[in-house]
Amino acid sequence: MSIWENIKIAVFSIRTNMMRSILTMLGIIIGVASVIAIITVGNGGKDFVVDLMSDMSSGAVSIQVSTVMPISVTPKDAEYTTPP
Repeated sequence: MSIWENIKIAVFSIRTNMMRSILTMLGIIIGVASVIAIITVGNGGKDFVVDLMSDMSSGAVSIQVSTVMPISVTPKDAEYTTPP
């Protein structure tokens, strides 16, 4: 078979199954658009958090501990020591 015969068969198949072809194209378009949207939202959220952290002063960061089992934190645990 030549390349032209293959192209004719492909075009004929697309025309005979028009609804299937349209739904396939729509699925591919929606899939690509959703991946791009998820990546964009993730990068935007990351940039937002990085900007917030860079705007804070060094004394404004708080750390919260969350575990399944209850633990007790003493005031000594929360003391801040400056590095040497």
